[in-house]
Amino acid sequence: MIPDPSTPERVEEIRKSYEYANKIPINVVQTKLAVSALNPTQTELDADELKERRLQIGDGSKEPIVVLKALSRAKMPERPIFFVLDGHHRLRAYREKGVESVEVYLLEPEIPLKTALPEDLDIMEVPVVKRKH
Repeated sequence: MIPDPSTPERVEEIRKSYEYANKIPINVVQTKLAVSALNPTQTELDADELKERRLQIGDGSKEPIVVLKALSRAKMPERPIFFVLDGHHRLRAYREKGVESVEVYLLEPEIPLKTALPEDLDIMEVPVVKRKH
């Protein structure tokens, strides 16, 4: 069984969590972003969940991914960078299918946020593991 989708309630829960942790207001905007612009934060993917997401996307599902907009620490001049907070399996399935852009719930802090999240992960290189259930 795969986790619940990125419902508006789930997005609001994530927004509140990041708002509380960073002590700055965060707005949510639904928009489209290039798949290639999305940076994963998860270091492994569950094989069963990835299989189910591939099937859903093959059937035409376009469930949005939850993304945090931050400023890059590694690049000068600073530029926006988009970190996936929820939807890593969908991102991998979209990339495998060759989808170029996807709907996202974009969390945009009112004050530019700098983060120490890794900026050089490629979702296609994140290991897929078989978990015992």
